[in-house]
Amino acid sequence: INAEYMGFHMEEYLPHAEHNYERRRRDFGRPINFTESNVFYENIWPDQRLTQSFVDRLSCDKAVQCTTTCASHKVNTTTVNLQSDGMLHAEGGWPAGTDSKDVERKLGIRRSIEKTDLFKNSVNHLGDNVLRCLKQNVSVDIYEEYFSGVGEGDHSGEPPTARSHSVFRDPTNARRTAAFISWYPDGARKLAIAYCCLRFQAIPGEGFPTTSYIWDINNPNIPETELRPASQLCCLEFNYRDAHTLLGGCYNGLIELYDDRAGGLAVGTSLIEKSHRDPVYDVCWLQSKTATECISCATDGQVLRWDTRKLTEPAEILSLEVKGSEQYGAVCMEYDAAAGAKILVGTEQGDVLSINRKAKNPQDRISAPYTGHVGAVHAVKRNPFALRYFLTVGDWTARLWTDELRTPIVTTKFHKSYLTDAAWSPSRPSVFFVTKHDGWLDIWDYLYKQSEPTYSVAISDAGLHCVSVQAKGQFLVLGGVDGSATLLEVSDSLVSHNSNEKASFLQILDREYKRERNLERSQTLRKRDAIRNRKAGLEIKQDDPALYASIEEKFAEIEAEPALPPSRTQSRISILARNALAGDSPEAHEPSSSKLPVHDDEPIVRQGRQQTEAHGEVVHVGEMAEVHEGEVAEHEGEVAEHQAEVHEGELAEAHQEVEASPVHN
Repeated sequence: INAEYMGFHMEEYLPHAEHNYERRRRDFGRPINFTESNVFYENIWPDQRLTQSFVDRLSCDKAVQCTTTCASHKVNTTTVNLQSDGMLHAEGGWPAGTDSKDVERKLGIRRSIEKTDLFKNSVNHLGDNVLRCLKQNVSVDIYEEYFSGVGEGDHSGEPPTARSHSVFRDPTNARRTAAFISWYPDGARKLAIAYCCLRFQAIPGEGFPTTSYIWDINNPNIPETELRPASQLCCLEFNYRDAHTLLGGCYNGLIELYDDRAGGLAVGTSLIEKSHRDPVYDVCWLQSKTATECISCATDGQVLRWDTRKLTEPAEILSLEVKGSEQYGAVCMEYDAAAGAKILVGTEQGDVLSINRKAKNPQDRISAPYTGHVGAVHAVKRNPFALRYFLTVGDWTARLWTDELRTPIVTTKFHKSYLTDAAWSPSRPSVFFVTKHDGWLDIWDYLYKQSEPTYSVAISDAGLHCVSVQAKGQFLVLGGVDGSATLLEVSDSLVSHNSNEKASFLQILDREYKRERNLERSQTLRKRDAIRNRKAGLEIKQDDPALYASIEEKFAEIEAEPALPPSRTQSRISILARNALAGDSPEAHEPSSSKLPVHDDEPIVRQGRQQTEAHGEVVHVGEMAEVHEGEVAEHEGEVAEHQAEVHEGELAEAHQEVEASPVHN
């Protein structure tokens, strides 16, 4: 018997013995019960000769574990990188070279096929099967929705919130900004992010990365496609018809075309001598039959129209020059096919230009600028529910405009940090998002609050640069200065809207538009009255101190009176001067506002004629005031803010006219 117990071998002390036992197959697996028989005992005495081979050691304790020893420790799990490869075949059977999204082309192919005999025979052959299926659907509607509308409630009372889903970080270690973000047009499953170093004269030399990436929103660890341009991409935009095609604007002024199916290299590049001379900050695809036309803008003062089938030279060059002003540098653009041929361009001078592509006269293509910002305009966005209104972001404010007026109708408060970008919500007409340089995101709901943001959340300590909203309005991506892009999900209260929300919001905008329009008209009337008063040649007898003092007192009374319409105050000053010229007292012939007729539809026209006996001259003053009483009543709240209707500048001008008039006896 070979016995081994606790590490001691006993085979050299015991004789070798073997024992075999047999069991039936059915007994295999059953426990074995051993019994003792013929037991004998043996004393094994120590060998004194072996003591010399041992060394005395103090007593020690040793634990013995019969089971397998397992070490318990913490380790980082290995990242599993997943990559999806496949092909989705949703539509096919068209001839080679046919675009599946070209509706007109497919209709033409259908008409030609329907005229053939093969089509008729196929329809007759499949008619029996289709008829059988229709009869089954009549008996049992397999497409009936039994629970439609369940779970859809009114979320307007819920507080607005936002939570972060994932963060897409720049795979390189370079300090670059996520300069531009574009959503995949077919299902919003991907993101195209352009990375660029926008710090002036801070770009390192050779070896600085120029790559940009296309990300899958479900895999923020590894980009799906890597784009390798010749220079850094400042902007990147998906084609609205062909989702595999992208248009990019480079830092060195080039325009590049990409196809994600062909790899990361550009399939088309413009020539350097025919391109922009400054970085291309924005590109837009134009609505066309071939979906190959696009425009680009840069701070070199040019807007170029391209055809991606021929990028060797631009199809059209438009210089941003307005009559009587210097050349503008473009920073951003806004184009919406539903708005017609108008293109809005935000400039680095703080103005917004409107370009009409279909203007017959080239000089009429650029209209008068929209002025209001004191810094560069970083974003111009049209409201998707009311295209005549658009939003701009520049300096420390965001402003709402309309196409008809050159001044803003709504202006937000001045923020402490610089505003960098803005975007409208595609699902709610009154909600828009604004990013700031301090890393905060402001969400405005103009139906809920007009003086401050509805909800603000801190996203990044490094600062935010751009924002892009998903087509459904549920998700938005925020590009940071440090190269990170944060995917944010907003609450249902910022996505779902009520049936009357659009009408209520448009009513607010229309009211502000009318108020601003009437203020603009009143300023125009005041300027016109001032010009007519100068042309009338009114003369004051300056040699009469008493008369001059009475006129000064009357000016003070008019200034201290409650607010009146601007043109009416100008008329009172004009009539006061006429009376002085005629030799009457200052209070004579003063117009009484209580005696004026009030008409809602017709303006009040007052004409005066005074004859001077001293000189025998006749002075005609026609249409001294033209004020619409209905508009004055509608905007008396705005006029009431100007308690002194005759401004100090206008009073000084009237005094100068009195002092400069010749002396007459």
